[in-house]
Amino acid sequence: MFFDFATLDPKDRYKRITSTIVPRPIALECCRGSVLQFAENRDLVIGEIVDLHACDGIIGPDTLYLDWDTCNPIGRLYADQYIRTHDRFTMRIPVLDKVMTNKSEK
Repeated sequence: MFFDFATLDPKDRYKRITSTIVPRPIALECCRGSVLQFAENRDLVIGEIVDLHACDGIIGPDTLYLDWDTCNPIGRLYADQYIRTHDRFTMRIPVLDKVMTNKSEK
């Protein structure tokens, strides 16, 4: 029903008896773990990724890293709000011991 409504073509999955959307650059195949209901229409679904499907050229065969420029992913913020990831930067997580040492020296 969903696929007809969204005018998308379903494709059988590899590990589960279900369907996915094609064409798609990346698809995560997941098992549902648990559902936390916060309100009548607000659920948080927690699951486990059991397989990943990616088109050629999206994941580097040597590094297994995502090629951000090829993929151009979007992210969901909340509700119906999404964001493009074209302005990326790295922010290293500080080492706790170094942070605590620097604070005590000041």
